[in-house]
Amino acid sequence: VYARIGSPRFQHDPFTGYCRGLLIEESRTNILLNSSIGGENLPSQTISTSAITYTLSFYGTGYIVLSGAASGTIYGNGAYPSKKTYTFASNGGNLNVNVYGSVIYANLEAGLFSTSFIPTAGTAITRASDIATIASAEFYTFYNQSTNGTIYACGDGAYGTNPVVYSLLESPSNTDYCHYYSIINGQNQNFDVFNNGSRIVSMTFNNSVADNSNFAGTTAITSNGFKSSVQDYAIKKVNSGTAPSNFTKLDLGSLNGAYFLNGCISLLSYYNDIL
Repeated sequence: VYARIGSPRFQHDPFTGYCRGLLIEESRTNILLNSSIGGENLPSQTISTSAITYTLSFYGTGYIVLSGAASGTIYGNGAYPSKKTYTFASNGGNLNVNVYGSVIYANLEAGLFSTSFIPTAGTAITRASDIATIASAEFYTFYNQSTNGTIYACGDGAYGTNPVVYSLLESPSNTDYCHYYSIINGQNQNFDVFNNGSRIVSMTFNNSVADNSNFAGTTAITSNGFKSSVQDYAIKKVNSGTAPSNFTKLDLGSLNGAYFLNGCISLLSYYNDIL
């Protein structure tokens, strides 16, 4: 399904139909031409590349042979939803993309991982970042600025550098914030608080988190400290520090237009008390 500009994108499991949640992705550009949403086969082509890392992805039973700026033969995994991905370093310059057999819904994008399909015609197409924000009047209707509150979030996916699940921000400076984020690929999950531009709380949960895995985290913001738990790990407490008192918005899957989740948020709940 092709989402309209400005519309939320909800991801579903292709086998069960289960809704995985709200999809949040960073901006990406598909540099392959005539990669159609109608399911037409990708034509062979020569495209200009930079000396950086790219990820190729496609569906189909055919294969692609790369030559020129990079070399390799990439065989498809089958029809949708069996997606094939291949990450490689380009030497820069012209890249020959020779297509054999069935190759559809193909992306070639700068980056270490693939994102959702970006249809193109005669030129490369850029998909803007997904910006999901609850701000101003809508934010004030539910968020408790003065006393205690608890946020719970869960979902799956998460790729990139320090992908953020949610962040509470204080405008207009946005230097004061609370955010829950993961350091992906077998590293940690974290909850940090910044006040007056300085980090006042840093909770690190030393549990392994792999790309494209499930995550879940709960944080209680109290009048005299913070409590947090992720993936059902033991609760950590910081009995000091005061959260910024003038939050004006909640960002879902990013931190002020950066550190995108590149995954799905299936549930986010807020409670006007400590749970």
